[in-house]
Amino acid sequence: MVQRASSLAFQARQQLGVSPQLPISDLFKAIQLSGIGVIRYPFRFSGKTSALLCRHREDFFVVLDSARTLGHQRFSAAHELSHYLAHRDRLYFTCDPSEPPSNGDSAFEDFADKFAIEFLMPKVAVDWWLDNRALTPEAPSLHDVLRLEQAFGVSHKAALFQLKALSVLSTGQFEEWTKESPVQLAKRWGLPTELYEPDQALQVPDEYGALWVDAYESGRVTYQKLAAALLRIGMRAETLDLKHPAKVGDVI
Repeated sequence: MVQRASSLAFQARQQLGVSPQLPISDLFKAIQLSGIGVIRYPFRFSGKTSALLCRHREDFFVVLDSARTLGHQRFSAAHELSHYLAHRDRLYFTCDPSEPPSNGDSAFEDFADKFAIEFLMPKVAVDWWLDNRALTPEAPSLHDVLRLEQAFGVSHKAALFQLKALSVLSTGQFEEWTKESPVQLAKRWGLPTELYEPDQALQVPDEYGALWVDAYESGRVTYQKLAAALLRIGMRAETLDLKHPAKVGDVI
């Protein structure tokens, strides 16, 4: 399974035109270039944190909870991309991607976790960056690890897991450094902290607002429903030139 996940991750990078040695900087845009919509919203789910949804059996969307850290969102996005590439005959998934990947009950989920880390931080890229970025290939320090995970946009735990899987870190280092707070480390060394914090992003399909306005103007939802839906994405219904809808009950 690991080999198949790695091969699919390599193919996905090739299709996006991303060199195996380079990080995927704008991951969400890259996914959209694959023909998949991206929805990011601070849902603040207590359980599942991402999903792959299908509309009309042809339009696919990766849905991410932006109340989670940016690193977790990026891992989740790659996880859902795997479902799209390998499992989309099932039409939809709701997931809680594991950082680091673990052997769960579902072979689909385990496969997607392995794909995600190989897609974001493949071995060839790790080797190249350790050799060419003034890092220490033989025995990277914790500071080196933080620089590496920031370069590839992966969470602290995911980066440590991959480095341990590649035998770059020992089990002892992995267990010790997993306990460290990446936010505190980044602040100590003057590195950005955005990767380790939620960004509360609001990213919805362009047609979101138009569909709600159409539903109101055709009398399928009340003004209150319309206003609440638009407010979620920072729009105010009172600023729109709306047609008065037919008088119907609150059906949604």
